[in-house]
Amino acid sequence: MSGSKEQSQLKLILVGLLIAGLFEIIFIRFDELLFNGIAALVCLLYGYKNYATLTGKIVLWVGIFFAISGLLSLFVIRAIIFILLLLLLIHYLQKRRKPAEIKPSFKGYEETNLVTVHGLVSSRLFGNQSTPEEIYEWDDINAAVGFGDVVIDLSNTVLPKEESIIAIRNIAGNVEILIPYDISVKLSHTALYGSINLFDQEKRDIRNQQISYKTEGYEESSSRIKIVTSIGAGSIVVRRV
Repeated sequence: MSGSKEQSQLKLILVGLLIAGLFEIIFIRFDELLFNGIAALVCLLYGYKNYATLTGKIVLWVGIFFAISGLLSLFVIRAIIFILLLLLLIHYLQKRRKPAEIKPSFKGYEETNLVTVHGLVSSRLFGNQSTPEEIYEWDDINAAVGFGDVVIDLSNTVLPKEESIIAIRNIAGNVEILIPYDISVKLSHTALYGSINLFDQEKRDIRNQQISYKTEGYEESSSRIKIVTSIGAGSIVVRRV
């Protein structure tokens, strides 16, 4: 159900971008793009037919230049390129922080039956998410979110007597985490552009930074939560409830 909803949202965004692009071409940039398109078409046709000559090669590349510059002048094209570059950058930063994975060998052991576990917060490209409003059983959170806000309320669950983990990667959107007073906290946050509000004590803007905090006596605490977040553009708020 969630997958079909995400596909519908993606289709709506693509249709919106297409409509915005057509509006820009027809009503705003028509004369400019018409001249650019005709010049590019003439150069490409001439250069293709006379590619064997030096003049043909030069004219062909001039046509390619006109075509690319015309496309890049459109806001919609630049917006799509920016989103793709942002996705690649987030993926690169996460890949650098990912530790080496060592896979143990289970040779000689009987195969174990596996059961699918649905996380409290799912990975999706669009849409806001939050933990259940009613009492729920705790499970570590590891989710990648595209565009949307995430709210995690730990007051409706019981954390185990060990270190629990919340890991969230977000392209654009805000993250809010509500933590009971008796839980120790360790936070590692990375952001390209955004802000942080930690227990109303630490408030600051972030510009391409990685920062870490932890409450006093974190390692000795019986119940503690480790938060690892990475946001392209957006804020993170951690407060007590």
